[in-house]
Amino acid sequence: MKFVNRTAVVIRPKKPFLEWVAPTDPDAQGHVDIIRDRVAVYLGEATESPEAERRALQRHARMIFEAELEAWCRDPATWPQRRGPAMLREWFDVRTESVVYDLVDHELAWDNE
Repeated sequence: MKFVNRTAVVIRPKKPFLEWVAPTDPDAQGHVDIIRDRVAVYLGEATESPEAERRALQRHARMIFEAELEAWCRDPATWPQRRGPAMLREWFDVRTESVVYDLVDHELAWDNE
């Protein structure tokens, strides 16, 4: 087991996101429970303090938000105009974790679409 020099940002959809998804995906209503229980983890730079962690999240909030939107609808015209840190927290439960371990012995494989 190896310590990973990253901070994990764990997000879970909240009601505003679920309400946005419904009209963008005809199958969304049938999958609301799956969508609601879905957790995504983003790895960011390791931080030394809660303030540094907050600043890092501020820097990456838009990228995270847009990745979540794009997972359900690739048309940015349907996305909300505001996509910053405040809106991310309004649409998602956001938690950061500063201790990350890799439980697998082999090298990470990168999927660069």
